[in-house]
Amino acid sequence: MHPRTALFIPMLSLLVGMVLPAGAVAQPPAGASATRPAPAPVQIPPGPPAVRPPIEYQSALDHYRKFDASAGMEDWHAVNARVQQRGGWREYARESARANAAVGERK
Repeated sequence: MHPRTALFIPMLSLLVGMVLPAGAVAQPPAGASATRPAPAPVQIPPGPPAVRPPIEYQSALDHYRKFDASAGMEDWHAVNARVQQRGGWREYARESARANAAVGERK
């Protein structure tokens, strides 16, 4: 017998021995129904209807800033170097947050 076959047969028997009992446990007992009865519906006590706050809509485009093509284009190497000198994207995020807070205060 080949050495791999000698190892394969015990491993296969071990696997089959583990899988078959698991399938037997998953079966309902003899004579039992495989389906469960539906749960009783939840009864809501009568009373005044819930008070809901008014819905306020705010568009995601309220603070949209249109692209300004007249500003011109710059070399991206130079722009990336300038961003790095100023503190990276975190500094620009802080500037944007301050600008958005100022817009919110004006409303």
